[in-house]
Amino acid sequence: MDITARELKVLNEKDLSIFCDNTKKERKKVFLFYILWAIGKKFGIHNFYLNRPKVAIAQLSITIVNLILENILKHNNIAVERMVDMAMSNQITIENLKNCFFGFFNLNSILGLIVLAWVTVDLFLAKNIIDNINEDSENSIYNSLNKE
Repeated sequence: MDITARELKVLNEKDLSIFCDNTKKERKKVFLFYILWAIGKKFGIHNFYLNRPKVAIAQLSITIVNLILENILKHNNIAVERMVDMAMSNQITIENLKNCFFGFFNLNSILGLIVLAWVTVDLFLAKNIIDNINEDSENSIYNSLNKE
């Protein structure tokens, strides 16, 4: 619920000044959100900015697991080595190829797609989330001043 001009008239001049100063300080900026999203979207930096630490930590955790799996795949070439071993022993079948790649490759791809979908949704919902955060902040500041 937005605070109306009528509600602000209830505040005295000092409280109104405090209200304006505090809402300016507390206000989350859409532009800054988009910059943080562009810089560190996979790591959840934009969610830390929005004071959503649980969401940010979840995104960060999935990204770290994804990067670890990617690192294992790139540097150790586990799947490729298994394929070479199967080729040498003439055991290459479609089922063996599926088993070879399913473990790391598909989990890595699935985690990457989850993070991609998540940050894309964040991008489109950002304006509404920021508006709600700013409105809640204004209401709490107003209520704290109104109680005094």
